[in-house]
Amino acid sequence: MESLDDLLIAARAWREHLAGLVVPASLPGAERRADALEALRNVERRIEEGPAAPVRVAFFGPTGAGKSKLFNSLIGEQVSPAGYLRPCTRRPIYYLHEKHSGMGRRIDGEVKLHGREAWAGLVLIDTPDFDSVEEANRSTAERIYLEADSFIFVTDVHKYADASAWSYLKRLAEEGKRCGFVLNKVEDSSAPAADLQLRLAEVFSPALSGGGPHQPVTAVADRPQRDEDLLPADDPGLAEVRRTLEDFLGAAEPVRARIRVESLRIDLRRFLRAWDDLSGPLRAFRGGLDRISAAVEDCAVRSRADLGQDLEERVDPALKEAVYREVLRRIDRIDILRYPRKLLALPWTGARELLRRYWPGFGQAVPAPAQPADPADAANFAAIERRIQEFTEAVVQVLRAEPACPGILDDEKRRELRLGHDEIRERFESVEAEFKGWVESQAHGAAAALTTDHKLKFFLSQLIFNTVVIGVQVKTAGMFTLAEAATAGVLSPLVAKAVGMAVSSDTVRTFEGVARREHTRRVGTILDAAQGRFLDHLRSLRQATGPLDDVAPGVEALRAAGETLLARWSGGGTP
Repeated sequence: MESLDDLLIAARAWREHLAGLVVPASLPGAERRADALEALRNVERRIEEGPAAPVRVAFFGPTGAGKSKLFNSLIGEQVSPAGYLRPCTRRPIYYLHEKHSGMGRRIDGEVKLHGREAWAGLVLIDTPDFDSVEEANRSTAERIYLEADSFIFVTDVHKYADASAWSYLKRLAEEGKRCGFVLNKVEDSSAPAADLQLRLAEVFSPALSGGGPHQPVTAVADRPQRDEDLLPADDPGLAEVRRTLEDFLGAAEPVRARIRVESLRIDLRRFLRAWDDLSGPLRAFRGGLDRISAAVEDCAVRSRADLGQDLEERVDPALKEAVYREVLRRIDRIDILRYPRKLLALPWTGARELLRRYWPGFGQAVPAPAQPADPADAANFAAIERRIQEFTEAVVQVLRAEPACPGILDDEKRRELRLGHDEIRERFESVEAEFKGWVESQAHGAAAALTTDHKLKFFLSQLIFNTVVIGVQVKTAGMFTLAEAATAGVLSPLVAKAVGMAVSSDTVRTFEGVARREHTRRVGTILDAAQGRFLDHLRSLRQATGPLDDVAPGVEALRAAGETLLARWSGGGTP
């Protein structure tokens, strides 16, 4: 950062980055982002206007102190409304020389142009009350306090000891802003002015304020006149305020240049203080998010291990059956004697169809009773739901215990992130359906491999068995066909299954182990979804602090080069 142009470009970029920075409201220093942004806006404006721009002098004070009346009396006309209504000034009034009319387009307030050459270097601002009952007025007063280069601080004999006034006076002292003081509505006694002067000397002493410049108190007499009437042009207090404006607060060009440099220095200090107050907790917040993310991963690892143990004995026990069913289907396809057997069974089949004409229900299988819910599925669902609840509670405790990340998980966010009962069930049913489809697919492949590898064994077993069965059917004149039909044709499948078990037990056991692991993995995806919600939330929070990295290097460059840049801006020497 070698020039003010560099600083201007950087300030614009910083303001854009900070505007996009998401700071949790509960984080210490969160409110300082607004202060940093306001300071940057003023830095940009001061650099763009340059050191020769007019000095902004704000008439500042509490409600009813007489700011607007003093403002109008100095100007010599009713520019700003004054009256008994409180608050009277609701919008700031900027009294600006016509040759600087271009500035008026960027001013947030009512602009009044004039042609007084003696005040060409000043912008007088009548400000709403900083202790107004209306929040908008207080906010406007704070904005003008930050943008103003110097002040006419107006109070009266009734309000000069109020705490609200001294909070601003102490800020003026700490920052070193130029300020003239007016005690309004003073009667014959000079005691209030002397008392105020003593109090100001304590606050603005070098030990407390670093030598911040200030003027003696100007007392303005209380006059029995209407609020809208102006003070006489020859009023001694009014004349003293005019001298303060012209000699002390910047009507002369050399004074004005020094004040502008002082104002830029103050705004840079404001920004750096606000940045430090904001960035420190944000860096700690980031570290806390990293620790929480690691803890969430650990919780998930433990929950997956516990879930694996829960599911170890609860996988559907019919895994073998899926393979055996496929084996039987393929054995039936390679059974070359199935047609002779069906031919021998034709008499029985024909008699059954004839009887069905008169007795429709004859020979039909009795409908199987509705199958109850699979107890293995119910146990698996209970296991995954319990583990997810335990995982969620463990993560919530981790989030709430991290001191660097206060308040990032309120009750609403907790409800949003957790998986509820209905959602877990929906996911579980989907996973189980997909798993059973996968089992059928894998069983088909395993059976194909088995019947291919042991095709000759299956073929010989079926040939021998069916030869025996056909012989028995012939010798018994079909009675065996009737017996087999009465038992729903289970004899041949039983023998085929026995053969299948003999040749495929190792393959089926291997398949069952693979299936158990696959089932655990698929059910575990529900736990992954629960974990993912928390991790996504943490990642989004961390990502929102990304602008911190975009601003930090430039801020450190500003610390190193700030005074050099100010010296160049003031025209050479150290301002």
